[in-house]
Amino acid sequence: MFLLRLRPSPNRKRLIRIGNMPLKKIFFIIYFSLASVCAFAQAQISASVDKSSVNVNEDINLTITVRTSGTDIDSPQMPSLPNFNIYSSGQSRSVSMVNGKVSTYQQFEYILSPRFSGKSTIGSFKIKVGGKEYATQPIDVEVYRNNAKDSDRPSLKNINRKNGSKKSKTPDFFMTANADKSQAYLNEQLILKIRFYQAQSTLGNPQYDRPKTEGLVPEEIKTNQQSEVIDGKQYIYTEFVTALFGILPGKAKVGPATVQYNMPDEGDIDNFDLFFNGAASGATLKTVKSDPLYINIKPLPQSGRPQTFYGAVGTDYSINAMLDNTRPQVGDPVTLTLTVRGNGNMRAIADIPAPDMGQNFKVYGTTSSSSVRLNGSTVGGLKTYKTVLVPRASGSFRIPAISFSYFDTASQSYKTVGTSPIVMEVSPSAAPQSGSSISFANGNTSSAPAVEKLGSDISYIKNYPQSLFTVVTDFVCSLGKINYIALVLIFGAALTDIFKRKRMPFTLKKRAFKNAKKALSGAKTLGEVSLALSRYLEDKKGSPIGIMTISDVAAELKITSPTAKSLSELWGKFDMLKYAPSQMLTNSIAVSEAAEKTLSIIKEIEKETK
Repeated sequence: MFLLRLRPSPNRKRLIRIGNMPLKKIFFIIYFSLASVCAFAQAQISASVDKSSVNVNEDINLTITVRTSGTDIDSPQMPSLPNFNIYSSGQSRSVSMVNGKVSTYQQFEYILSPRFSGKSTIGSFKIKVGGKEYATQPIDVEVYRNNAKDSDRPSLKNINRKNGSKKSKTPDFFMTANADKSQAYLNEQLILKIRFYQAQSTLGNPQYDRPKTEGLVPEEIKTNQQSEVIDGKQYIYTEFVTALFGILPGKAKVGPATVQYNMPDEGDIDNFDLFFNGAASGATLKTVKSDPLYINIKPLPQSGRPQTFYGAVGTDYSINAMLDNTRPQVGDPVTLTLTVRGNGNMRAIADIPAPDMGQNFKVYGTTSSSSVRLNGSTVGGLKTYKTVLVPRASGSFRIPAISFSYFDTASQSYKTVGTSPIVMEVSPSAAPQSGSSISFANGNTSSAPAVEKLGSDISYIKNYPQSLFTVVTDFVCSLGKINYIALVLIFGAALTDIFKRKRMPFTLKKRAFKNAKKALSGAKTLGEVSLALSRYLEDKKGSPIGIMTISDVAAELKITSPTAKSLSELWGKFDMLKYAPSQMLTNSIAVSEAAEKTLSIIKEIEKETK
């Protein structure tokens, strides 16, 4: 217990002390302690990207970092990001306690896939920490498009005449590029083999620059080295094997691949300079290129295409369904997992709609993930879809068989596979319920059970001390009619500002179609058409799309299945624009057709959401 006393000082003044410590000193200790506690309680929020300049076919890793003294951290609220597709790649969290103080370090990881080239801004992410909202700083990134310029490489005959020796028909260094097919269906796999031949040793390792593709998605398979004798000369060649998938009907292009290597000049080589600088002082940098290739991509046949076709092209596809719990209670979430396996481009497969479970289940949005595997020179893998089902009633329920169709490239026809039905036994919830439950037997009141009381609860009226906000508002209200004028002026100014900005949710929904129609009529590129669709969907739902799938957006807007499927297909085509040739993005005919198709789907959404 502290003792408060007055002790006379030698200079006849009185100092207030607590124990042996002056009160002034104690005041400063308490002040700075409280200041440090307040500073410690403040959360630190930051956002960072692994690179601020990327190619349009590369991804950006975004990290949201939170440091705080508490543990109450909400998930980030995403800004509108129409120029990117965003995916959550997980989160990590660590909690430590030092001298009784808790500190939390949490990271949220996201992958941003650019949709178009140009300068973009990643807006502020908002996070509530301990009930207080914080925001990250915006980040500027630049997305560029690398289109290989066609350099008319001389033919092999010209190279021989220019670089070959008199004794040999072939040069010491050259490259070849070959595809196993000159034409293929949309999303059908092709095999590209690029070889770099060398008959002499080089200084250091040759540098390989892979070819740029237009209208094709590449998937690296393997690299190997072998030897071959050509025209009596021994060559060592390095072979680069890549799988290609056509994403747009028409002529696709594989640009020239390039290898740079150093050859010694006459005289001694400074190996020290070679080791540290990668090139010798007496060396010459030389370059060889492969010829460009052109491949005709054919559209998939419309005849015989089933309704359950979601873009899978390849061979040996199968689908499997599994529940993590077949005997849940009412209200328990159950995860339905669909797994699609096959040989083909798994990333091109659209979302599979969740089964119709009627009114007895709450069905949440489906999330998907894919993984790639190699089977020799064939690219395949699996794609997984997870849907959360929450039963609302007890009983025996049946999850119907789910069909999945794909275009079989071996037989060049559509095939359909399916899952087996799954039976789920849902039991009543064992959790206590408030209130009373009354049930009656059908037509026989004598056998009807009495009213069964399952639980009860009394909500007492509790008086709490008034907060500062309540005190202030009570004071303002006590002023009577005088405060109405100021209140009306403030409210009118705020409402005018909101209408000027046109960001009020109900005005956004009302003006969504008008704004989209105006944007589509003035679109000059396919990117602007896609951006108009993204902004329309965000305005229509009143919030950013974030990591929602297009199926989630369609479900939230409550549009019909045919319209949702058309929207999903159009969205998928826009996602593939980053692989399209530059000239196609500004092609007036393509832009006009895309704008017309987009406006048609938007009109259908308008009709179904009124």
